[in-house]
Amino acid sequence: TNWLSNPNTPSTSPSALFKIKEVDVQNGQFLLDDDQVKNESSPKNFDISHFSLVQINSKVHNFYVFGDTIALQTEGFRAIDPMTKFKVHRLDTKFLICEKQMRFDQVSLFFNQSWIGNKVTMDYKNFKSLKDWNRNVFMRADFKGAKVRGEDLGRFVNAMYEYPGIYRLQGKLAGTVTQLALHKFSLGFGQKSLLRGDFSFKGLPKIDQTVMKFSMGSSVFQPNDLAIFISAAAAQKMKILGPVNFTGNFSGTNKDFTTSGILRTGLGIIDAKVKMSLKDSMSISAYDGNLNLKKFKLG
Repeated sequence: TNWLSNPNTPSTSPSALFKIKEVDVQNGQFLLDDDQVKNESSPKNFDISHFSLVQINSKVHNFYVFGDTIALQTEGFRAIDPMTKFKVHRLDTKFLICEKQMRFDQVSLFFNQSWIGNKVTMDYKNFKSLKDWNRNVFMRADFKGAKVRGEDLGRFVNAMYEYPGIYRLQGKLAGTVTQLALHKFSLGFGQKSLLRGDFSFKGLPKIDQTVMKFSMGSSVFQPNDLAIFISAAAAQKMKILGPVNFTGNFSGTNKDFTTSGILRTGLGIIDAKVKMSLKDSMSISAYDGNLNLKKFKLG
């Protein structure tokens, strides 16, 4: 199909309304194969231009097609993509797609070992823009207690395979993948680490090249939880600090960054403004800045 490459129904052309009030889909199938786009699907990569869904089961309400707009409400939608094993355990939502927008309202989506809700909207110039999702699709989401596994995101953002584990999300998201912002957001990871504040990312999905800016308050991290982001050796060296509660700012990449703020550690309080360059071993890592130690156990 050329649906993504050649949307040929102008939004201004007259069109009749086609509507189905209710339908029960049982063991259905769906295939999207855009022959004008290189097929990059693989067991670890979900290609939005080349995928299939099988074992589709769902109740569908208020399905309609009008011009370039398709809308429907799903109840108990289930399906699987055979190539990537992307499995939808249950999707309940009010869905709409048209020439310039795709949206999931009142969404509750369980897929593989992840769950997201409550609203997701994607804006784009036209259907052709979807071929370069990372740069062309502006996303907005309002997460309410979402839990997403890094391995599940890896099918869509391959770099996330390197950062496994559950991420707990709460707050508002806006932007493209390459230039993303999180507002009044909380991001939980590992066993007990929780970051709260405003976050921006420029350069995703290439995480090692991504420039990040964080403004955080009432946050905490466990050194062990940082191992997948820095290195196991560096995280091991940081264990002496114990749980770290902090308020402050972060700017840079995951290896070279500047940070300032107040950290309350198991050894005492650190008031810091530091530039760091992290290596696999803390002995060859470098830092430059000012540290003001309060009630700190140096012995």
